[in-house]
Amino acid sequence: MPSTSLAPDDLESRFWLRTVAAGGWATFWACVAGLTYDALFAEGPHRVAIAVVVAITMALGAAGHWLVPWERFVRSRHREAVLLGWSLFTVVVIGTVAALDGGAASPLALALVLPGSFASLAYSRFRVLVVGAASEVALGALVLIGSPGTGTVLVGAVVLQFLSSFMWS
Repeated sequence: MPSTSLAPDDLESRFWLRTVAAGGWATFWACVAGLTYDALFAEGPHRVAIAVVVAITMALGAAGHWLVPWERFVRSRHREAVLLGWSLFTVVVIGTVAALDGGAASPLALALVLPGSFASLAYSRFRVLVVGAASEVALGALVLIGSPGTGTVLVGAVVLQFLSSFMWS
């Protein structure tokens, strides 16, 4: 992200710029983990598709991190809507790659905690609940594709619910 020229007293804008930077790096490292998993451990016919989806997400994340005029967005009333869209896109990507890898039984499904964790640190209560609900729906859909067992599904659902219900400020 380019260097900022914000006034020293613009703490809210600085907070959101740092939030965007943290989200960009979190996206990058989650994609690195996804590509590493795909290269070393994934089995099945969809390994190439998983790699392509993750690589495209990584490229979009890098482009968004460096090319989007975040200084303008963080000062606009659209700030949280743009970030909510980013979080929901992340849920969709995680759901997609986990579905390609076998559903909720895939280790990639564990990444569904990331968007809710990120949202709980900065978003309004309503937006945290939206991201949490989207993650729960994604987990439910993944269970229909491939379930790791009732205990794992129960714990996953409770963890996602906890993130969306209790971690907002």
